[in-house]
Amino acid sequence: MNEEQQFKRLATKVKVRRWLMTAVIAVVVMVIGGGSFVGYTKIASQKASTALNKYFDITHEILAPNIQYSDQYLANTSFFGGTLVSHQYKEIEGYRETWSPERANYSWTRGVQLPDMLNSADSNQQRTALYDRETTHKIPMFFNLKTVSPNIKPTQELKKVTAVKGHVAEIALTFKQPLTYRQIQDKLPANLHAVWYWIGISGHSDATLVDNNYLGVQGSQTGKLNAAKYRYFHKMLLAAKDKEGGYGDTFAYAGRYAKSHATLAQAKFTGVIVTGNSEAFKALKEANWIAASSVGYFQARTAIK
Repeated sequence: MNEEQQFKRLATKVKVRRWLMTAVIAVVVMVIGGGSFVGYTKIASQKASTALNKYFDITHEILAPNIQYSDQYLANTSFFGGTLVSHQYKEIEGYRETWSPERANYSWTRGVQLPDMLNSADSNQQRTALYDRETTHKIPMFFNLKTVSPNIKPTQELKKVTAVKGHVAEIALTFKQPLTYRQIQDKLPANLHAVWYWIGISGHSDATLVDNNYLGVQGSQTGKLNAAKYRYFHKMLLAAKDKEGGYGDTFAYAGRYAKSHATLAQAKFTGVIVTGNSEAFKALKEANWIAASSVGYFQARTAIK
């Protein structure tokens, strides 16, 4: 082998080594880069789902008129994201009624997709009532007395309830003037329970055009509300005021209300959802502090709940 051949052979070996080194480096970079990308997507998805969970925590507390939730979990999870699901129900004097679940999507590419269709409702053709979109259960409505031409005119359904014996009822009462918690307790008979307290709506806004997205705080099944419960509600009102999504005006009002009603003693409510036996509502038939009444749940009592 002459000197020229040896040189060519050496040059070939050097080229092969360089090619192998380049290939190894490329593989290492791909592995590290791929691992970093997967890690990034996991972190981004987790961040998005956590933010959505917090959003649901807020809406469950301030935007759920007598609605409870039984779970909150991630579904349809994949590399790209998933769906947060929360099943809901109502409990009226020990009787349970199914309600529409809440759902919202999230992904690492688009982050949190804040829902703008919570508590969706449809009215009947006569425009006298609202119904939950998925379950078609009747919604107890509130009314803004400042609205000049509401989509649905204030209803008076108390007398219809008292005319029927042996039933359990859920009724939304809109007050002529805002009342404190103590005033509400003094006005209601002991066998009726104010289970949810409405804080009203902004300005002249039509309360019958917000679906079932009324702002308020849940009381106990016996109609009681304490300072600790209101403090947490107040905290969630403040947390909502900076949230984006389809409820900007509602959340802005939540922040303004929280600013001027920091404690339960300062709070004034524009209406309540009351539950009890149909016979017990007779005590409210002639109440001059009630401007409107709207029935939600209304079913015959049974021996087994």
